[in-house]
Amino acid sequence: MYNPPMNLILSHDHTDFDAVAAQLGAWKLHPGWVPVLGRYLNRNVRTFLTLHWAGLPFRRDEELPAGLAIERAILVDTQSLPSLKGIDTQAIPEVLVVDHHAQREDTPDGWDLRLDTTGSCATLFVEEIAERHLSLSWIEATLLLLGIHEDTGSLVYAGATPRDARAAAWLMQQGADLDTLRRYLDHPLTDRQRDLYRRLLEGSDFLEINGFQIVVASAAMDSYVEDVSSLAHSIRDLYDPAALVLVVEMGDHVQMVARSTSDDIDVGELMKTFDGGGHSRAAAAFVDAEPLAKVVARLKQRLPAHVRPAVTVADWMSRGRIRSLAPRSKIEEAAALMRRWGHEGFPVIDESGDVVGVLTRRDVD
Repeated sequence: MYNPPMNLILSHDHTDFDAVAAQLGAWKLHPGWVPVLGRYLNRNVRTFLTLHWAGLPFRRDEELPAGLAIERAILVDTQSLPSLKGIDTQAIPEVLVVDHHAQREDTPDGWDLRLDTTGSCATLFVEEIAERHLSLSWIEATLLLLGIHEDTGSLVYAGATPRDARAAAWLMQQGADLDTLRRYLDHPLTDRQRDLYRRLLEGSDFLEINGFQIVVASAAMDSYVEDVSSLAHSIRDLYDPAALVLVVEMGDHVQMVARSTSDDIDVGELMKTFDGGGHSRAAAAFVDAEPLAKVVARLKQRLPAHVRPAVTVADWMSRGRIRSLAPRSKIEEAAALMRRWGHEGFPVIDESGDVVGVLTRRDVD
């Protein structure tokens, strides 16, 4: 039986709300194309799609005919083609990438790249949908809003932009349901996630690198655990480090989730060294066929190269002679010295060399 070539809309295998929302956005702009879900959906994504499947255009890869010829593909929220059952995605002749991550070094030269800097990939599609005045059902608007809120931490993550906020506001105007949004963003941990959470706390190493505290939390599980990234937020809130990297062995691969709260720690570049990627503040990687201990050792070895030294007092303080005042110095003398040297204050040192106080320009005035 002849199967005509198809145009597909694809994203990464480990699919979160932003990836699914971006696929929906691409479909609204290209309604003749087929959005195919990744193999591993986050639990909250899977629950949402199960309930609202009839109102959405997605298909699963097992529903596609074996040996299907793919003419073109739109790849969203990633720059790596996923695996599809019975289909060679690497043979797709034309690929358009729409992503909010920086370009990866291994992205094929022949691909059409449309990269932009937003907190959510869904935002890029919402902007064009609004510009074209396309209509959305309440469930479509809600899914797009879920994508924006999940990837931007409800617009409080460092990578969130005014464009994300404007897109979110427009979706609310289109009827996005906030009760549904809250239900799927604030989901409790499963038993296996709680077990992994405890193991990660037990396996946490606290590193001091270039003036920053960085936590590397590692654990091994006998099988796959969903939505490891949600645990990163919980552990980061608990320890409040400058950066956090979760390293979890699950079966035959190791998953890494990295978060940073400082521009001096670029976890996106760090994860690229493990063939992963992401933003400077949030990134991830998967390592196949390598034991947990070896991955952790490589991570600790590479971390210092991606942590710029923190600025300290020593970087800015005056060096050489330390100008000071004696307790019996006159105020007029202190005022003249402050004008001469431009200092806002002086330490007051007694005859024995002990600091007994500080005199500021405000005190003198």
